[in-house]
Amino acid sequence: MRINIIDHKYILAEHFNHLLRVAICGIILYSSILSSFAQDISLRAKVGSVLSMPNTNSFYRNQSMQSNVGFIAGLGSEYLINTHWAAALDISLLSAKHSVRNANPSIQTQYTHTFLEIPIGVKYYLVTKPNRFRPYLLAGLSANMLLGARAEGTYPNVFNNEYNADAGTESFFLESFISTDKSIYRSNFFAGYAGVGTSLWSKNKYSIGIEVRYAHGLQSFLAGNTSNLSFYNRFLTAGIQLQFEP
Repeated sequence: MRINIIDHKYILAEHFNHLLRVAICGIILYSSILSSFAQDISLRAKVGSVLSMPNTNSFYRNQSMQSNVGFIAGLGSEYLINTHWAAALDISLLSAKHSVRNANPSIQTQYTHTFLEIPIGVKYYLVTKPNRFRPYLLAGLSANMLLGARAEGTYPNVFNNEYNADAGTESFFLESFISTDKSIYRSNFFAGYAGVGTSLWSKNKYSIGIEVRYAHGLQSFLAGNTSNLSFYNRFLTAGIQLQFEP
């Protein structure tokens, strides 16, 4: 087997200005809200894992899709509407991974998609203050901006083969590739999500909690004329979050 490696840098620098604008707008928004409703606002930071489970009809029968684990990290806030209901706004960096395997285990491709995710939703607290243990349900919509795409794997080179006349068989050399082309994907899409979580609060307004979400893309992730193909992103995220009330 002969492998040729094409080395490409996986760079997100072109999106720095977009992220900077979002961060500035977020700081201004948080500052204005906190100054008016500080007693009803809580802030949080979260980190966790992402299991990508895309739903697609674009692969042949001899190929199978496997879920891989990525990561998510972000900041968020919530506004307590009443004792049970709260509005939540997050901004997260999400890296989702999945792989496609051929019938030949040597032929496979791993995909990594990095998104800026902005979920907006509501929470319903099953147990409220002054209880320290507060489980909740959540649901909402998220806007996702594609920051980077990477495909890495091997494929048979049909122009580089060997024919065994005695056995009557033909074998192909495998080529290695890395691609960061984003043109085949949408630059942004929307998703709906739902989940559960819980938090354990201390007496000094700090808490630690866990949260699990399931998100399903509402639009095909493929760009251009893809009437016969579909690729809907599905994410299962689980993470730990730290929360406090200013």
